[in-house]
Amino acid sequence: MRVALKLEDALEAEGAVALTPELVEVLAGDLGVPELHVYSAAATLTPIPCDSSAPIRFELCLGGCQAWGAGELLDHLLLRHAERRDADQPNFGIVAKRCLDKCQAAPVVLVHTPDGTAGLPRATPAQLDESLEQLFEG
Repeated sequence: MRVALKLEDALEAEGAVALTPELVEVLAGDLGVPELHVYSAAATLTPIPCDSSAPIRFELCLGGCQAWGAGELLDHLLLRHAERRDADQPNFGIVAKRCLDKCQAAPVVLVHTPDGTAGLPRATPAQLDESLEQLFEG
């Protein structure tokens, strides 16, 4: 709750209207919390959207799906995003939502690409890595 209360002010101070993985990293450092907490607060406690303009992006539920491992999946995506950024490789967006209305397949991750959207029901970190490999390495 503390993060959610500070998040809108921090976002305004950065001059942003939506969260990107890069901005989440900055805000998490400024607020002294893990990046997962910033995404969770934004998705569940505020009207702040995640930036959905990246051509390749992973979208996941941080509401009820957290009980099924969505937080672990988000942490995994954040790690892979940071690795790709540090290696100066093409990267992806991350979109956290309160609910994707796919609870029967929790945790679910939607992978958006210019060619369409794929769903990863009961997603695992290994599936995320496989998706990243297919998307970026061919």
